[in-house]
Amino acid sequence: MDRILEIRDLCAFYGDHQALFDVSLDLERHHALGLVGESGSGKSTLARAVTGLLRDCTGEIRFEGELQSGRRSAQFCRKVQMVFQNPDASLNPKHRIGTILTDGMVVQGIPRKQAMDACRELIARMELPADTLERYPRSFSGGQKQRIALARALCTEPELLILDEPTSALDVSVQRKMLELINEIRRERDLTVLFISHDLGVIHAVCDDIAVLKGGRLQETGSCSAFFASPQTEYGRELLSAVPRIAYN
Repeated sequence: MDRILEIRDLCAFYGDHQALFDVSLDLERHHALGLVGESGSGKSTLARAVTGLLRDCTGEIRFEGELQSGRRSAQFCRKVQMVFQNPDASLNPKHRIGTILTDGMVVQGIPRKQAMDACRELIARMELPADTLERYPRSFSGGQKQRIALARALCTEPELLILDEPTSALDVSVQRKMLELINEIRRERDLTVLFISHDLGVIHAVCDDIAVLKGGRLQETGSCSAFFASPQTEYGRELLSAVPRIAYN
């Protein structure tokens, strides 16, 4: 097995509050792993720990076999990108979209004009208006902003894409189109995906594998097909029983 991400005995803290308890998890290259659980279960905390946004952690996190500790390297930041639930968290309202998207590429040494040409192709792939790069974030809908945030993450040609509830704020029809786009992009670019969601229907639509968190503790892991056929824990059965079967058929 080719593991791109290995997590061992991860504990995470916010001051005196412990948010994760000895979580061990593997993510296979080119797979999509769905991380599910109720609000407060530790899903986003795990993502923040992986990316280095949360430093108060113990245990081991390895990316492509290399132990990650402290500030993440520029190479790691290029290879691992994250899309947040609220796209405004990554879209500076004072900057045009062209600047937002090209800044990361320019930092890597890519000439601004070349970066802008690459971003025009990305914007077209995201099915956004042709003048997107010249506009400011405020002129776009929530669904369009999320596509821009996805484009921003893809600009560095990452190997691992972390998606933290990227569709939860969208209405059903926009959500469906966003999930279809994520699946298409994942196949086109051979991406590995860590998809965080409380919505099992969304996980079923995108992911190969699943990991279930409750109260900061890992409850079960396995393939999505096995989980949706027969969860192995009482908590997994409770989660699945609360979802209309039509949502994941």
